[in-house]
Amino acid sequence: MDHTFPEWIQQPFLADVDDDDDLKEELIDLQVNQGCQTKLRTLPLTGFWCDQLAAYPGVARAVFDIIIPFPSTYFCERHSPPCSKSKQLPGTTF
Repeated sequence: MDHTFPEWIQQPFLADVDDDDDLKEELIDLQVNQGCQTKLRTLPLTGFWCDQLAAYPGVARAVFDIIIPFPSTYFCERHSPPCSKSKQLPGTTF
């Protein structure tokens, strides 16, 4: 199966933000965030977007709707340890 995703998903820092007015503000904020740029270089694409769920929920959920047929928190918990650790209750360990 060939997966071709919109440019703003694969390269959010190079994408033209005029494409989607609903997500425009979050995408602009993400594009100017230097920490996010570093994370995109160090994490797999799905891990990067999972990591952005708290800071940029609209954009991240739009991404999940496109790249994951059945989005759920299971994906974050299973494939991105930083997401599951952020949900961890104080005093608990894995």
